[in-house]
Amino acid sequence: MDDPTTDPRDHDRRGAFLRHSATLIAALLALALLAAGLFADGNASAHRVGRSDKPLPLEKKYVVQDELTLKADLAGKLPYTPKVIILGGSRSLRFEPAYIQKKTGLKAFNAGIRNGRPEEAWGISHFLHGLWPEARPRYLWLVHVKLLRGWWRVEPLLVQDKRFNRYFPQSFLDEQAPLMPESTDKVPVMGKLPPPKWAPDGHIVWSHSDTLRLATGVRVTINQWFKKNGPGAPTIERRPKRWFGKTLDYMNNELDATPVLVMMPVQPDVLKRIGPGGFWDAHRQVMDYLDSLRGTYRFKLVDLTDIASFGGDPQNFYDGYHPKAENTRRIIDEILRRFPNAFD
Repeated sequence: MDDPTTDPRDHDRRGAFLRHSATLIAALLALALLAAGLFADGNASAHRVGRSDKPLPLEKKYVVQDELTLKADLAGKLPYTPKVIILGGSRSLRFEPAYIQKKTGLKAFNAGIRNGRPEEAWGISHFLHGLWPEARPRYLWLVHVKLLRGWWRVEPLLVQDKRFNRYFPQSFLDEQAPLMPESTDKVPVMGKLPPPKWAPDGHIVWSHSDTLRLATGVRVTINQWFKKNGPGAPTIERRPKRWFGKTLDYMNNELDATPVLVMMPVQPDVLKRIGPGGFWDAHRQVMDYLDSLRGTYRFKLVDLTDIASFGGDPQNFYDGYHPKAENTRRIIDEILRRFPNAFD
């Protein structure tokens, strides 16, 4: 029954609004489907690069440049061949190759990228071996409890750049190609924020994180954990698990390397909050899985989740996960304390 207090003209306006809204939604959906078709066709040429005898030139409009571009370019300009390669996601970016050289005498390169997962580690390690085919580097792989959780897509250049896509099977490229973004410009790795300053050896020397308060980062980290990674969220999924094993096998059997895997620390105020909120369950799943691989692959594992395990400073974090340089040095010290010949 109509509300007698309502002006009948309101119904007409409401009906018109709904009809216009439906028309607009239908138009947007049609455009999205059209874009998807065009997008898939464009990537069909891009993702074949490196898979044929005569690679086709990449079409710029289907290539997104990100930290993989940066690290590939920096590696190509190195005046030395590194003996230690640092791999990982954003938690790896402050690790200083110069400190590893100071402690071990071995030159290093930081090849970590934001959101670096097993698929990225596979592509990067193969690319770097292509640069230095005679080298047999050692690997410091900085991992965390969500390393083996699948993302909706991999980093674009793994699919769109012949420097990386040649190391992946066509089935993988075909699966990922429709998910790739389209851009004519270089994508800032931190959106509208000031870009980081990078050292020639691949580590970040400054970013906008240096201007933020730890308390703010802690609060954001806790909120994000419960939003994305609380109880019931997946921890180990098929695709990243497969590429993790393939990468370990490649390091062991083709490069004769025994990587050092480091479970990265969590800022103690954050750990206290998220620990009972699913973190420790995820941690146990990952550690049990890694233990199950010991008979198949060679690796050294160091669990530094609790900062007390390496004498970490709770103030030397940018947020709940990302250590400042001082804590990365303490992590290196602890690795070498437990495994004095870790990189021999």
